This record gives sequence, structure tokens and C-alpha cells, in this order.
Amino acid sequence: MRETEKHLKGNIGLILRIQIRAIFLNLGISYPNEADKEYAHNLGKSAGGDIKIHGLPNGFGFAKEAFRLYGDWTNGCIAVDNESMQEIYNLVPIGTRITILP
Repeated sequence: MRETEKHLKGNIGLILRIQIRAIFLNLGISYPNEADKEYAHNLGKSAGGDIKIHGLPNGFGFAKEAFRLYGDWTNGCIAVDNESMQEIYNLVPIGTRITILP
């Protein structure tokens, strides 16, 4: 994970629903924007990208407690258990502004 990805925060938009075979439901996040890219460039770093809110790997829903104990197992994404992801996926419309806090 790049330094700028690790500290991703602020107002960001959800841009699309994506089906990835390996992961239970996910929503793409519109990061980086032009200001993020410029900030990272000025630091001599990559802004990163391909950030998602997603559930657990497919076939591992039974192990949600293990993932919860392990902590942040993603490479810059926001992972939640499958039940929470299903609720987010059903209730949050595309284009919703979200705020990510550290």
C-alpha cells in the first residue's frame, strides 16, 4: 500500500457497483480525484486508486470473526462482513457522497 492510500480520508463519491468473482459485493470509490493526484505528485508518491468498499472473500463468510480479529486485511480498501455489505449495497445509491475518517 502506498503512503497516500493508507491515509485516504475526506469527502469522496461512490461511483459504481462492481461484481468481482473473488469478493462478496463491492462498491467503487471515486478516488483519486485531480487534487489527490496533484497532492501525491507533490510528495513524489503515487495517489493509488482502485479503492472499494467490499465484503469478505467469496467462500469465507463463515470466518467473519477471524477477519474481524485480524484487523485490516485489505490493501487500502474498506472491508466489512457480508451482512453489512449487503445492507450498504442495497441502501446506498450510486453517487452518494461519503466521508472516510481515519
